[in-house]
Parts: sequence; structure tokens; C-alpha cells
Amino acid sequence: MNPEQQHTGHTLPEGTILSDNYIIERVLGEGGFGITYSCTFRLTGEKAAVKEYFPSGLSHRVYSSDSKPSIVPYIGMEHEFEKGREHFLNEASILKEFQNLNSIVSVKDVIEANGTVYLVMEYIDGITLKQYVKENGALSFDEFLPLITPVIQALIQIHKRGLIHRDISPENLMIGLDNKLHLIDFGAANFENSHDTKTMTVILKNGFAPPEQYLSDGKQGAWTDIYALCSTMYMMLTGFAPPESIKRIQKDELPSLAAHANITSWQAAAIEKGMSLNAADRFQNMESLYQALIIPPLEIASKRRGYQNLSIEENKTVMKPDTNTNRKQSFFHKNAVPFLLTGLFLLLCTYSFLGISGKNVPYWPETWTYETPLAATIKPQAIVGIYLYDICDQSIDTFETTAKTIKEEQKKKEEPDSPESDSSKAPAKTNNYTPPKSTEEEYNFTTLEDEEDEYNFSTLEDE
Repeated sequence: MNPEQQHTGHTLPEGTILSDNYIIERVLGEGGFGITYSCTFRLTGEKAAVKEYFPSGLSHRVYSSDSKPSIVPYIGMEHEFEKGREHFLNEASILKEFQNLNSIVSVKDVIEANGTVYLVMEYIDGITLKQYVKENGALSFDEFLPLITPVIQALIQIHKRGLIHRDISPENLMIGLDNKLHLIDFGAANFENSHDTKTMTVILKNGFAPPEQYLSDGKQGAWTDIYALCSTMYMMLTGFAPPESIKRIQKDELPSLAAHANITSWQAAAIEKGMSLNAADRFQNMESLYQALIIPPLEIASKRRGYQNLSIEENKTVMKPDTNTNRKQSFFHKNAVPFLLTGLFLLLCTYSFLGISGKNVPYWPETWTYETPLAATIKPQAIVGIYLYDICDQSIDTFETTAKTIKEEQKKKEEPDSPESDSSKAPAKTNNYTPPKSTEEEYNFTTLEDEEDEYNFSTLEDE
């Protein structure tokens, strides 16, 4: 159709040229916010999709005498029209922010013309999920999961930004020739807990909108998209859409997913939980939903319980420490301080030797006082070494004195047992029993000597 000819339809005529760059071809889809067309870039012939802001309840299309179409708001709707226009431009900024995600369409250009706004987006060569299910029937879970996983991952990133899509449905998911799902139409996207009654009345999809979207003051968040996505999953796996959430509030007659789809009971329960009428009963984030779809509940529970399922003996085996490792650690901890002090002492001695080297002064003077003129000629390092020598000499004297005292105390403690010398004259018994006297004296002497030597050595080493 020649765009110069009179056109009275509510869509742009085929062949319309936008911004001297894009040629409109055909209508791809219509929604409450606008109309999406396929187009061709004049210079390269590359195909693209153009989304026109055209809120049907707030505006209408008017053709001027030169047959140029313009979008004009209804009288009294100017404020709402402009507010929606700003929201439409916000969609462009959102898509630009997340265009690195594979499941989100990218924005190529933004055009303001004909009293409205146009978004030039990546063209997805394929069909909507709704059309695919209608033509091919329900999907198996093995077919369904690889398709939906990238969408869930994209929504995780979108929700972290504080945004919600608010219009997830089989109509807004396209299957491309690359066998991947692509989420389109972010016209209803907004920040969490934002209330816009005008926009909320036009984005509802029967069977896919949760109850809070029917309320002007309904609290919306990630759980809102979770209901819509799980309802979409329900249709993918059964081949039919679930009942409207408002009807389910009056009487919940949702057909069992496990009974109508080739899916395990726990996976069906996860999807049905995401379709709970009460927002608090749903998953509160996409991560939890995805985990519930791929990990069986018993496996999740066992990971949380840890060793609680093991018996006492199994727990002992699992938790048994490495004895050799602990022994090495305890030995190191026990001797760390002596090793550290020894190393410090050697370091200071080396420091002292370096300070004295090259000086014509005695290394250890026979008589040392702080008033000796020699002190003025020795470097500070040498003074440190002399101090260390005095400290070590005094420490050794102290150790020897302490060891001697302890030895004497041990001997005094053993003296009351010495009067047994009279019993040495008693005749030995005929059996194999050894006389008490010789055994006890030998034992006491040996034990005392060993204990003294061991004590003196260990004490000096520990100090």
C-alpha cells in the first residue's frame, strides 16, 4: 500500500518511512501500550522491530491532509498520555541497560515523531510461545527447562536492579530460530511497589496476572513476576492456560500439574507454589524458584542437615581428627616461644658482632662498669651484646641454683623411707618373690636419678 494514499486504520500503513531510515512492513503484534511492526533499515536492508507508543484507551490516530498519521490523546487524557509516554521511554532505557543479556531484546534506536515515540529493537525471527504451544502441543520437562533457564537468569539480574517486568506471558516470550526464548515487551516494567492504576488496568493477561495486579494498592515485587512465569510454565507443560487468579480466589480449581504433565511431583509442587494466590506463600526471588526446579527437596534437606543423618559411629569416623597433624601442631605451639627467643637472641648477637667488628676494643672487657671510658668508644650494638651476655650468665646461674634446690628438696622427701635398712637382714623367701628392700632401693635410686636429670634438662631447655 502506498503511504501517500488515504488510510483510516489504527495501524501504520505498509511502506511508511520513519525518520528517513526505517520502512514499515507489517504488524507483528498489538498490546495495551502500543503496536509492534517489522521494518527494514533502508541503508543495509537489515530487519528490525519497531514498537509504537499508542495507548488505545488514552489516544487515537489522526491523519492530516497530507496523509501523515499522528497520535493524539483524548480530551482530558493529556496528562495520562504524557505520563505513559515517559514510561514508554523508560522501557528504552531499561532495555539498553540489560541488552547484554541473551534473553532480552536489544534497543537499536529511539525515534520521536508523529506525536509519539518509536523504539527500534532487535528483530527476533520466530513465533510467540503461545503460538508454538498451540501448533506443537505441550513440552516435556526436558525440553522446557533449557528454554526457561536463560529467562530465569535474566530476570534474576533485572530484579536485582529493583525492576519487575509485570507482563510475563506466553505472548511476550518468543522462540527464535536459535531455539531460545526471548523476553519482549518491557512496556509495563516498573520499580517494585510502584502503583500506577492506569497502566495496571491494561497490562493484565488472563490466567497469568496475580491477584495483586488487580488491586490499585497491591504490593508488587519479584513475587509478581514469579506468579506470571510459573503460570507460563504451567501452560508450556500442560498445553492450556491456568484459570484467572481472581476466579481462583473465589474457588480454586487449578488442575493438578502433575496429573496433566510429564513431570515429577516435586517439580510440579515447585511450580504450583509459585502460583500461590497469597504472595507470601510464593518464592520471594527467582533464585529460590530455580533451585526448587532442579534440586530434589530431600537433597536440599540433606545438605542443610549435614551430618545429622549419620550414626554416632559414622560421625566419629567422619569427624575423626588427624592425630599426626594435631601432634605436629601442638609440638610447634609448645616450642614456638623458645624457638622465637633463641632466634631473637642469635639475631641480637649477630647485630652485636657486626657493631664491634673493625674496632680496636676488647670484645668482653674483664671489668665492666658504666663509668668506664671504654663505654664511650663501643657502638650501641656491642653494648647490647654485653647486656645479653650478662642476662644469659645470670639466667644460667639462676637455673643451676634452682635445680640444686629442687634436688635437695627431693632428697629430703625421700629420707623418711630410708630407715628400711633393718629389713635388709631379713632372709629372702623361698618363692620367686624378690626381697622388698633391694628392689625398692634400686627403684627409688634409679627413678630419682632419672627424674633429676630429666627435670634439670627439660627445665633448662624450656627456659
